[in-house]
Amino acid sequence: MPSRHPTEPPRPGYKLSVLLAFSFIFMPAVRIGIGPLTLLPEHLSALILLTVLARSRRYGFPKSAPWSRLWLALMSLWWLFTFIASVVVAEDPSQSLRLMVWIGMNLIIAVMVFMLREIIRSTMSQLIGLFTILLAVTIGGWMVAQATGIANEFVESDYASELFRLEGLFDEPNLLAAFIVLTGATMYVFRREVSPRVQWLYLLVGSFGVYLTFTRVAWACWVFVVLAIVSSEIRRRTRWGVAVPLLIVGAAGIVFILSDSSLSGSASDPVLGATTDRLATLLEFDRGTGLTRFLTIESALHDLSRNEAWIGGYGFNGYTQVHDAGVTSYARAYLPTLWVAVFYDGGIFAGIAFVLAVLLAWLKTARSGTTLFFVSFALLASATNNIWFCFPWALGAVAVGYAVRGDRASQTQSSATAHTGPRSDDHPTTQSTRGATHSSKTAGADASNDFPGSDVAAVGAVGMATAFTTGSDRFKHGETI
Repeated sequence: MPSRHPTEPPRPGYKLSVLLAFSFIFMPAVRIGIGPLTLLPEHLSALILLTVLARSRRYGFPKSAPWSRLWLALMSLWWLFTFIASVVVAEDPSQSLRLMVWIGMNLIIAVMVFMLREIIRSTMSQLIGLFTILLAVTIGGWMVAQATGIANEFVESDYASELFRLEGLFDEPNLLAAFIVLTGATMYVFRREVSPRVQWLYLLVGSFGVYLTFTRVAWACWVFVVLAIVSSEIRRRTRWGVAVPLLIVGAAGIVFILSDSSLSGSASDPVLGATTDRLATLLEFDRGTGLTRFLTIESALHDLSRNEAWIGGYGFNGYTQVHDAGVTSYARAYLPTLWVAVFYDGGIFAGIAFVLAVLLAWLKTARSGTTLFFVSFALLASATNNIWFCFPWALGAVAVGYAVRGDRASQTQSSATAHTGPRSDDHPTTQSTRGATHSSKTAGADASNDFPGSDVAAVGAVGMATAFTTGSDRFKHGETI
């Protein structure tokens, strides 16, 4: 098959395949049993993406971004060290290795998504629209459950109140909340590619979705996602005829929920009661999930020091295998914080490789607006280890892929802008310059106007990290995997 020109629009079949692959990523709670193996629908995404990759033949690692190969090497080292620990050290090697297969699939999917970045870029409006529809359906399921008092597949009964928490087709509400936030942060990177109407609809539906998960760290991150996108639109001063009505409707809906709840009092209304309780206990470490998370991390660090396991770790999901019960009467034996788990599972070399890989991807693409994504990921992963599933890998590859668009596409775009001048919606890395004076002016414009909200969001989110990472609820991998 002859290779196609990089600027030629992708075939409709490729776009449909990408949408199908990402729709599977939205349902990780579904299990597919094949003999002794347990697969997730998102693993089928790998087959779909591989088919598209094989037929297109024009996507790969760009020569202009050698760091992408270093990122893959670091992630592979993390996986390899953790794999070795799972074989040699883990108390239940079969369980650890089965989960390592999942992680390996996630890494492969991330690489394929990155290689298909041009097709995905042309599909972003449809992709965000698809996620909006799927999220709206799950919210409808929450409304039915809350009205009837009968749980369904889209909700989870809150252990601390009479409330149903929205979880969609994820294993728990915290994961759905992370998906919504990270999708919003990815949309921010692509905000010049995604239709304004689609953006505002997603912000509206996503606001209700994040709120109904009752995950406090996600609440904090979502505020910064919304502020970043709104500040960007203010700077551009376009499409406010679409934005204002949607913002009014969203604000009115939230006010209605809170005002209706306040009429009956928080003691009798589960929605307001759960909201006020979570907001009131943000900084408390002596009860609830704040105490559980603090004691669990302390226990994990004690394990590493006592048994001198910093070098080899305990194997993937090793904490669950080492401990029969959680640190409190209501907690499960699960290590929820990713940034401790990567060291606990694979040892110090695995943990360092993972952290360096994340930092490398962030620092090399920060100019393209990925700071909001990586800060949100860091905070969300501090509350719930979400890398077991595909969505943070795939969404991260989408966001990073926008910053690295490939050599031939960039050269073609540069040739076009050299004659017409840079357009306001061109990516900064593809804008051409004519002479030193024009280059300096363009650089100044990029620095002042491109992605204005990400720095504010990053600084604010980091400053609130300690407070909000205590506010997410328990994770239940121990019973569902």
